[in-house]
Amino acid sequence: MSKNTTITCMILLITFIGLWPSSASAEEGEPVAIRFWSGQAITLETMWNFQIGLRIAEANRQELDRASDLEIMNSDVQSKFDGIQTQMHVWQPGKNSAYVFDRIPNEKDATWLEEDKAGNATGNAVKVSLVSLESTESKEPLRLNQFEVDGVTIVDCDTATVSMLVDALEGNPEIAKNLTGADALLIGSDAFSSDQAEKLASLLTPRMVIIPESEIAAEKIGDLVFEKVEHNTVAIAKTRAQPESTRWIMLGNKPWGMNAELTDLFTKKEAASKSSRELFATLSVEQLNFEPSNGSHTPRWNTEHMMGRELLFFSQIYRAVDPMIQEMDLNPKQMPKDYEFKHPDWSGEEEAAQTQRVQAFTRRFAYLLDGVDLDKKAKGSRFWTPRALLLQMDRHYNEHTANVRKKMELPEWPAYKPSQEK
Repeated sequence: MSKNTTITCMILLITFIGLWPSSASAEEGEPVAIRFWSGQAITLETMWNFQIGLRIAEANRQELDRASDLEIMNSDVQSKFDGIQTQMHVWQPGKNSAYVFDRIPNEKDATWLEEDKAGNATGNAVKVSLVSLESTESKEPLRLNQFEVDGVTIVDCDTATVSMLVDALEGNPEIAKNLTGADALLIGSDAFSSDQAEKLASLLTPRMVIIPESEIAAEKIGDLVFEKVEHNTVAIAKTRAQPESTRWIMLGNKPWGMNAELTDLFTKKEAASKSSRELFATLSVEQLNFEPSNGSHTPRWNTEHMMGRELLFFSQIYRAVDPMIQEMDLNPKQMPKDYEFKHPDWSGEEEAAQTQRVQAFTRRFAYLLDGVDLDKKAKGSRFWTPRALLLQMDRHYNEHTANVRKKMELPEWPAYKPSQEK
């Protein structure tokens, strides 16, 4: 190895393990992905890795990577998708119109409870409300689904046309007032006029309105210009800055296609992450918090460190392309004497799920890498090229997982005690 190469590697290593400032904690401004699919189907995906489905037909299940955790459906049935139980819900006349979908750390299953029975929800909970609007243009009341999660409010207008919405909102000013200022308004209706669209925006003043590309071929209607997105995903998050006007986005219904080279790099990184998660999922709380007599890190530090590095470096790159993605730094302090457990009571399964959540985030917003040169420093990164970062993540997971396996061979390694787990 040449002298220059050695110096470069040392600089990369020092920077990689060093402490970097955080611009936001992961509890604030976490991005929610809004995804459109064929047939007016929609999924919402959160940083807690909840996937909420709307109008999911059997054909859509062939498009999705996995089952939705909750589906708002037209009938009350339970369904399985690749062995995963999905909670189905349909709004019933006269029933509670607000529910909370939540999962407490260390608990296997999520809960779906009426709001007044949900108790103290976690910061990852999704509140789902039904908003009924009478419209002179519709025989039945319009049924809007309102979602509140991670500081943002998303209103799905179901199958209502823009004309119906304007009519209903003008006739129900108090309800319209409660819907004003939503972060995203999701429209699945047929073509509409510029006047209708502008009237809807003036009534609700949403930060963004998202319509399906298939409904309107033009990128402009009157004075209304759409941001055309070829793929099917857009991010929304709580931000301090408010837009000067409503953004109109025309969203496709097909996922972004990752090229073969990038697919290979992601696949290798994700395989290393999977192997790591499989190990950590077997550890008890006591084993995760084990402090080796040789002064090295606890196993819990290793999993927090691996997860934190991926989250920080990719969120930096993604934020440079889309300001809806905030820089998220969950990295623990580097030295064992300075380290404090982020979640000292989390089980091995929950720590593994946390790493899985970060992997899902990285993959979910990978479309922000579209067109980048894999061998040039990525915008927003201090020094990483996309290729170097993905290769480093592959090595990083493998190296730190191997370090934990060595700790498990120490004579003082604690035995697993199932009675300590929930």
